Amino acid sequence: METLKAKHMHKAEDSLERSCPWLEIEAFQNLTEDQANWLREIAVMKTIGKGEFVFRPGEPSTSIFLVIEGRLKLGAFSTEGKEMIKHIYFPGELFGIMAISNQKLRVNYSKAMDDICTYCAIDVFDLKKLMQQNAEFSLSISKIMGDRLVQFQNKIESLMFKDTFTRVTDLLKEFATKQGQFVGDEIMIKHNLTHQDFASLTATTRQTVTSILNELKKEDLIYMERGKMLIRDLDRL
Repeated sequence: METLKAKHMHKAEDSLERSCPWLEIEAFQNLTEDQANWLREIAVMKTIGKGEFVFRPGEPSTSIFLVIEGRLKLGAFSTEGKEMIKHIYFPGELFGIMAISNQKLRVNYSKAMDDICTYCAIDVFDLKKLMQQNAEFSLSISKIMGDRLVQFQNKIESLMFKDTFTRVTDLLKEFATKQGQFVGDEIMIKHNLTHQDFASLTATTRQTVTSILNELKKEDLIYMERGKMLIRDLDRL
């Protein structure tokens, strides 16, 4: 009997034949019709389950990826084997993009956070071919890489200069913006993150995260239940 993941993969592959999710990204809309058709042919769709890896540290950096469904986390392991989450990628986001900058091996890992996670991959050498053929597209990709570096620089500065309360609330605002759904005037965030995951993303302790979330709940700024969080007023958060 075909598994749920296998059925989902076949459905995703059929969807890829009809349309190419890469072309929904602004930078890829600079491709010519022939280049876009070629991209459809070389793009590979894959579906994995929760906890499965897209790549591991030390593996060759040969592809870049686009999240189609579900969430994928980027992280690293300490010498003691402790997991540290660096970033969470949502549908419509590129990841593994630093492979374009001649990064030979992956320094982080990426794995699925949800039961069904679908992503699309293209070979970095094929992407570079498109960049060589299309100057406007090349500039757009360079801008994405520049924005990504600024994003991580801002995160480092946040960890250095912002207090823990602000780091936690900033993370909640980011989740609300990227994946939140309006329920009236409030925003519902569905997640499966533990308090330790929140701590890892904000470089603090689980106890501190718990204390901050309880404080926000006491002030009626958020409501929490298992796997869900309701932000009552984003402007006040």
